[in-house]
This record gives sequence, C-alpha cells and structure tokens, in this order.
Amino acid sequence: MYKYEIKTGEQVQVKTDPYAKRMELRPQTSSIVHTLRDDGWTDQDWIARRPESHSVAKPVSVCEVHPGSWRRVPKEDCPLSYLELADQLVPYVHDLGYTHIELI
Repeated sequence: MYKYEIKTGEQVQVKTDPYAKRMELRPQTSSIVHTLRDDGWTDQDWIARRPESHSVAKPVSVCEVHPGSWRRVPKEDCPLSYLELADQLVPYVHDLGYTHIELI
C-alpha cells in the first residue's frame, strides 16, 4: 500500500494515486500495488493477423445500445445480464453490419 507525499515548503500533503488500479476500502485511502491477473486470452490468431490489416483505413459503424432496454428477459421482465447481452447483442449487431458497439 502507498500514498504520495507532496512537500511545498513547510507544508506536507499526503495524497492517493489517482491512477492506481486498486484502492483500500473506505474509510482507508491508500493505493495498493496490484498485478493484473492473467485472464487467459485466446485471441492469438487475431493478434498475429493484426499487422496485416490497416484498421485506420477501414470504415467504422457504431451501434449505440442501452443495455437495460435493448432486450429483456421475457418471463421476468428484467434486463439481460452482461453475459446474456454479449451472447445475443454481438451476433445481432454483426448481422446488421456494424463494426463497433457503444453502450450508453
């Protein structure tokens, strides 16, 4: 755990790191050194093909979606979970020809 100490003349201020990835729970305010875990990415094929594509020259088409109202669980009349949303929304938007999704 750590904090920054800023000295200006005789005055000393102790500050939390605004870019910290992890923080103590309130009421404590220290930043915590944290290593991001390995999520086991499986996009090696895409990473290998990435240099071949010129993505800045390709068109972008953004579909704006409000996750809570795009589609609901029929019998419960509640929003889809993010996993359910991903399973249904990504193929739907892809079929419509969009290249990106913006959640609003």
